[in-house]
Amino acid sequence: MTADDHLAGQPPPTPEQVAWVFHLLNQHSQEGGSFRHLIYERMGFDEAAYGVLMGQGMALSNLLNAARDSGEVQKALLEGCL
Repeated sequence: MTADDHLAGQPPPTPEQVAWVFHLLNQHSQEGGSFRHLIYERMGFDEAAYGVLMGQGMALSNLLNAARDSGEVQKALLEGCL
């Protein structure tokens, strides 16, 4: 499956929309939290979005939390990489 398959015929997101997602993912990497916290609290989606976002989103959320727990995110922030 490609990224375009997830669009279901809709136009790609704007750079501003992608920047919004990046901002929230950076916040999630710094503060931590579950995948559900990311999509419900940070992003404001309801339960209907869970199935759509689960595959790729949960993998990314887990990766960010693992990096945070290992100190990699803090190190990258100190070095100005993020």
